[in-house]
Amino acid sequence: MNLRNTSHYLQNLDVPLKISSRQQVNIFQKVTLLYPAEMTSDGAENFRIAELIREKILTQTEDEVPHAAAVLIENKEFKKDKVYIQAMILVERDSQKGIMIGKQGQMLKKIGSLAREDIEKLLGKKVFLELFVRVESEWRSRDARITEYGYGGASRDE
Repeated sequence: MNLRNTSHYLQNLDVPLKISSRQQVNIFQKVTLLYPAEMTSDGAENFRIAELIREKILTQTEDEVPHAAAVLIENKEFKKDKVYIQAMILVERDSQKGIMIGKQGQMLKKIGSLAREDIEKLLGKKVFLELFVRVESEWRSRDARITEYGYGGASRDE
């Protein structure tokens, strides 16, 4: 980057600039936080839990069940220092349900174990996670379902 030709652009910035001898520009800017620093997301807690489970589905099943899976939190109960969560995984075809469950339930168990670890970090409590799989044909092609399942742009309700 040739700094001699960029000086007229740098004059209009509202941040202090320091130009080093190696022609690097370091920009220091005051940041106004929109949320408290400890807040990791503005999404509803159930939505974040569902997305943690869905992430594990996508990473574990890879191309076999691409984006045909949705996760719905059906029940969440806090009891002392534990959280009991029941979640429904929706897929579009019976073959996807078989992939999701895996041989002798091993894939579903693996997805649940990995998701549970992340959910425990999120909630700061021990989590008991039950996953169920249901086929709902072509749910992605119905706008009402997409919105109902929280993929229509707004965060899902608690």
